[in-house]
Amino acid sequence: TGMASFGEGKDVIWLDNVGCQGKEARLADCHQTDGRALVWGGSNCMHLEDAGVLCQPPAMGHPQREPEEGETAKEGAIKLVGGDNSWEGNVEIFHKGSWGAVCDTKWSDEDARVVCASLGYGGGRAKVDSF
Repeated sequence: TGMASFGEGKDVIWLDNVGCQGKEARLADCHQTDGRALVWGGSNCMHLEDAGVLCQPPAMGHPQREPEEGETAKEGAIKLVGGDNSWEGNVEIFHKGSWGAVCDTKWSDEDARVVCASLGYGGGRAKVDSF
């Protein structure tokens, strides 16, 4: 394992061993790679293993709606942090009132496609362990 592609997070690591099929509407709808339900907060990862994505850039505009001032994120919401633009970065997911990271253990292009599609982008690929 190298270091997180877009820098290391600081908050809780919510998910590990995510195993999306690529067709789910949200990352929170996926299962673990062994087929079991997602385990929230049960990760043994460190932030140098934060999962990242490179989404297909939009043809025009910005598909991801920015939250209004004071607006609270919804359970399972996704945001990308640390990238040079809005369509790339480490994945953070909102759970039980706080944002947290996703570990890159078994992180795949299928997982990245679900993340990118849920943010309104056409496609995406996994970005892990870059220096």
